[in-house]
Amino acid sequence: MIAEPQRGYSNIAQFSNPAGGKSSEYQGVGFQIEDIANQEFEPVIVARNVGTQTATVNVKVPYTRANGTRGNITLQSEQQSSGEMRLIKVQNIIQRVRNEQIKIASLEVEYNTAPGSVIVAAHSVSNDHNQVFRVPMWDPFGQRSPTGGYPWHIEGTSQTETYIKNISDQEQNYVAFLVWENGGMYMIGLKPIAPHETIHIDVKKLRDEQTPDERGRTIPPHISSGQLQWTLRRKDNLPDADIRANLSLIGRSEQVDLTKGIVNNYACQNCCAGDFISGRIEAANPSQEGQPIQVGSSRIYFAVEEQRTCYGLPYEFTSEDVAIWDAVWNSSNNNVASVVLGQVTGVGAGQATIQASWYPNTYIVEPCPPPQGGGNPLVIIGEENCEEAKKDIEKTEDEPSTSNIAACGQCERRR
Repeated sequence: MIAEPQRGYSNIAQFSNPAGGKSSEYQGVGFQIEDIANQEFEPVIVARNVGTQTATVNVKVPYTRANGTRGNITLQSEQQSSGEMRLIKVQNIIQRVRNEQIKIASLEVEYNTAPGSVIVAAHSVSNDHNQVFRVPMWDPFGQRSPTGGYPWHIEGTSQTETYIKNISDQEQNYVAFLVWENGGMYMIGLKPIAPHETIHIDVKKLRDEQTPDERGRTIPPHISSGQLQWTLRRKDNLPDADIRANLSLIGRSEQVDLTKGIVNNYACQNCCAGDFISGRIEAANPSQEGQPIQVGSSRIYFAVEEQRTCYGLPYEFTSEDVAIWDAVWNSSNNNVASVVLGQVTGVGAGQATIQASWYPNTYIVEPCPPPQGGGNPLVIIGEENCEEAKKDIEKTEDEPSTSNIAACGQCERRR
């Protein structure tokens, strides 16, 4: 812990093991460089070469403006000899912030030496040193899975900010939802995320503005805490085993109280991205379900996919945003009803069957020791004693065969 109580400054010294490096890059999601609460922030980026060769360090800051357009800041390359530690020049970031209304930013660092041979730390500090926002830097290939599960709290002047970033050059989709006590759920839904884009989710804003989710539900005003879950849904055409595509999303949450000058980070990945359970189609307006469609009129139908997390939590999302959905729609009789992207139009008297088909993404993970007294085989409560868990599953007839399950504690994508 590093502290300067007279000025309200505090930060942490982060330790890392260079031998654990998986790639020659770092990704940081949610880099606070914009003005916050009428205060300017100074970005601080430090790189240290712990390897034996001279390293070239390159830093980029992809960002999104207040109007939704995106940009990128490229800093000057730095040459670092073995053992050297250096502050990265950030003047280009400061100048860009002054000239543009930047809303969300992230940080990307690449170096040309062996994985783990360069370590990086970054944070932003207000001019009065009373607000410090640290951005954790992760080796993207060292992730467990492209998922997140974070607690959120909206109490007094404290609120939770969540960030999700696409580290790849391919557009991807993600699914996000909120849960709280007594089975409450708010489905943010299936959303696109552009290459190197960072998404910001403000739960307090969703609650206070009573923004409906894709099912028309709102977060009750008295609810002040719960959990936010998100997961990758790949939409690229790269091989199933492509490492960057499989780990293309990273994220974290930030508990912020500007009044008290407190900022806490939270990042937790689920054991796997999720398993497909079922699919169906249904009317966008529930009151129209099962009712005839008049000739000449139209009705919107959604494709609905149900999945569950590897901890057994089921969730559903729909094809409300048809532009990003892969479903192929068909009518059994186009003389009776036609369908285009879920919009069904009555053409003539009679009956027709409307069908949607798509390829679901699913990930298999071998269950490590199941809970006491049995339970969902996909629940992960630890990664020890995996061989004993495998034997138990092989003895149970109604559980999935281990021949179709990945190695213990690892995700394997199925399509």
